[in-house]
Amino acid sequence: MTGSEHTIEATRRSLLAGAAASIIKAQGVVQPAWVGNSADPAVALWRDWLTAHRSFRDACRRQQRLETEMLREFGSFPRVQIALFEGDGFIWAYTADEINCLLSDPKQGGMLRTTLAELAARHADWDRVALRIGYSKAQHDEAETAKAEDELSEALWNAAPQSFAGIAAKLHCVLETEDPGSGLQEAPWPQLRAILADLIQIAVPDD
Repeated sequence: MTGSEHTIEATRRSLLAGAAASIIKAQGVVQPAWVGNSADPAVALWRDWLTAHRSFRDACRRQQRLETEMLREFGSFPRVQIALFEGDGFIWAYTADEINCLLSDPKQGGMLRTTLAELAARHADWDRVALRIGYSKAQHDEAETAKAEDELSEALWNAAPQSFAGIAAKLHCVLETEDPGSGLQEAPWPQLRAILADLIQIAVPDD
């Protein structure tokens, strides 16, 4: 193995060890060095998935932060009030389809047009601010990174592992996707985390 290959292998092992550390710590297992077959296609896919997963996590946090800022300014997502019959309160409508459904009586044509125009104006105000603060881009980035992560996780799940490291990589992907932060304590999640720790303990290098 060349010097550069040793560096790549060490980096890969370090990444996988770090990714699994929280799970191992939750099980009270001393973290071993993460080792495995660098030629394992499952491990290579896992490395790409982990990068995409982290990108999605960061994009999601940014989108949520900016969404909170939007809601702080507007109070809610774009919506309009539609009065119920006989003055008995009102209902919120968030989409044109909801408005068309609630104001379907031909006699309500004038109110329908006014309400649709009001909702359109509120969407325009929302979109203007969203563009200014970067919320629109944050939504786009979140969708794109989510798609990339989904595609890579599917490819990883369909890959045939050739080492204990490859098996552990697939299991880690499932655990991190379905139970981020290792917060679920009911079965089978603690047992699955224990299995991942066992796999990490027995993974050995080929060189």
